Amino acid sequence: MLKSATTTTAQTTVRHTGWEFWKSIGAPKFVCAPMVLQSETAFRRFVVEKGGCDLAYTPMMHADHFACRDFSFKEHLEDVILDKDHPYPLIAQFCATSADDFVAAAKEVEEYVDAVDLNLGCPQTKAEKEGFGAFMMDKPEIVKEIVTRAASELRVPICCKIRIFHDDEKTIAFAKMLQDAGCSVLTVHGRKREQRHHEGVPSFDLIRRIVDTLHIPVIANGAVDGKEKALEVLQMTGACAVMAASHLLKNPILFTTSSDYGSKPENAMKNALQYLSYAQQYPPPTCRHVRDHLLKILRPWLSKRTNMDLHNMIGKNKSVYLKEQFERCIHILADRIGVDLHGLGLVSETTHPLLTLHDIKCITFKPTQQNDKQQDQATRLEEEVLKEEKEELGDEEKEVERNEDNTTGNNK
Repeated sequence: MLKSATTTTAQTTVRHTGWEFWKSIGAPKFVCAPMVLQSETAFRRFVVEKGGCDLAYTPMMHADHFACRDFSFKEHLEDVILDKDHPYPLIAQFCATSADDFVAAAKEVEEYVDAVDLNLGCPQTKAEKEGFGAFMMDKPEIVKEIVTRAASELRVPICCKIRIFHDDEKTIAFAKMLQDAGCSVLTVHGRKREQRHHEGVPSFDLIRRIVDTLHIPVIANGAVDGKEKALEVLQMTGACAVMAASHLLKNPILFTTSSDYGSKPENAMKNALQYLSYAQQYPPPTCRHVRDHLLKILRPWLSKRTNMDLHNMIGKNKSVYLKEQFERCIHILADRIGVDLHGLGLVSETTHPLLTLHDIKCITFKPTQQNDKQQDQATRLEEEVLKEEKEELGDEEKEVERNEDNTTGNNK
């Protein structure tokens, strides 16, 4: 934790807020967004040390899960503690529907982070069903209570992340309410919650108006795909920093490269191999984290029909969960598309001869506590996440069917 985030005297601890807090953590400019099951310690360390990020968020955590101490509580808390000595500013994000849940969860992690954040921007089906994220913006009184209590009861600042309403004035009023309630830093994703798949261009003009209205730091979020775009958004909005999410998953060193860097296979494979090194040093809570990162980084090639065997091996095969196994899969992919990893200095041919997929599945190590834990993690949370994904897919299919029925009815 950055010691400058708070000032301790013999009598008391003074919590910095607003611009004072922002300056105390080094006035960062390039931010790694909070991403479900994706911005874990290994990824954060990667994007900070190699990718130019100077502020990072934990994955979004459910405050009510902390309250009931379920399986995800343990996984998330272990990952936060793993990074307790982070040499960069770290903010823990929670989604919550009550002040009691949010404050209780925040108190579990406040000693390990520089601030906590209330998620008011998640637009996904699960958020709509359970009423958290962007759908909490329809409940301003509850949101105000959460922020007010967090600002008065926690030892670290409270930050918030929002989306925009259809009405610009309503968005500005909501942002001002958050500031007045005690929010120290506000992140604004310049899209509406209906744009859950990043459709359209973010409203950078509205972010500019929010920046001009508030007297706390504002981070701009949306459509940042490279360093050039990041600098452009900073200039357009006047924000103190820019945040990247989905594009950062595709290219973890986004803030140091051009927008097309990750589209070149040799660069993507370098990113994938580097991430695996960080994952070995800072083991993620589950193997699912590793699988999802590799699938995102290598998606342009793994999504091709000719490589679906590798896609399934990396993404689904529970026999594959060790660093060397994933590396060997990348080696096969490189051979298929004509990338010379050895010539690029990314792999040693003597230690990485080309193996068949069957050989990769059969790789084993002498059992250790860490390897046993990795194998257990390879299945545990994945099953829960897959269950949630199936539920969300079912909801979306039902929505499509309803729309089709309505269309048929109108045609009649």
